[in-house]
Amino acid sequence: MEEKKKVENKFKQVWANRRNRAMIQLAGYILFFILIGAIIDFERANISYLEGTNSSQKTISFSFYDNYEFYYNITYLGIVDEPVKYMNIDGYRYKQKQVFQVRDTLEKYYFEDHKLYQIKNTLVEIPTPFSLSLERLSPSMLYTYIKKAKQNSKTEYADKLIKKEYILSVHDFARLYQNEEIDIKGNIYIITYEKDKMINKVELDLTAYNKMKYELNYKNIGKVKSFYKEDFLPISNDN
Repeated sequence: MEEKKKVENKFKQVWANRRNRAMIQLAGYILFFILIGAIIDFERANISYLEGTNSSQKTISFSFYDNYEFYYNITYLGIVDEPVKYMNIDGYRYKQKQVFQVRDTLEKYYFEDHKLYQIKNTLVEIPTPFSLSLERLSPSMLYTYIKKAKQNSKTEYADKLIKKEYILSVHDFARLYQNEEIDIKGNIYIITYEKDKMINKVELDLTAYNKMKYELNYKNIGKVKSFYKEDFLPISNDN
């Protein structure tokens, strides 16, 4: 107690001196502003960190995918003794335009405004030679099927990959796929693979509908640069 009183008396003596009091007040102001500055710097650093984190983990809803590279594996199971057939397609999409190649035949195609063109010496509009509709298998349409379907299972892996399986009746799928009323019994299955809140692969099992299976892979989502139909026309040598 006596030691405490001595300290208090000493402080009163120092404080009673006008010059000492001014110096103490000045030191207090300096410490106050240093503290405020440190808090502001910390908040700025924290905001910058969060912005950097958000930008590196920017997510895009699957229903809005319209800019990506893709690779499709397509399997036709056939009926009775018909052999199984495979097709592999890779390409890229920018909004409503797509360019892709069938790996087995090296045939190249350009798709825009609901029209399909084969790329040769020029662009030739053709009816689709495929047993699938590119538009009906787009992420926005796949999302429509998923929303209508019932989630059957969800598996989370150690590497943070999330696998979800959905079931949709053939009847409901046919109505969504091409506004078709059919009485085929059974279900179709949709499996999505998601990482960092982004779907990068969809497996679509349409065996009960048309004996087809699709594996749809997406990468470089949001990073494809714009392109135009003219980019695929042959360069003229005319002066």
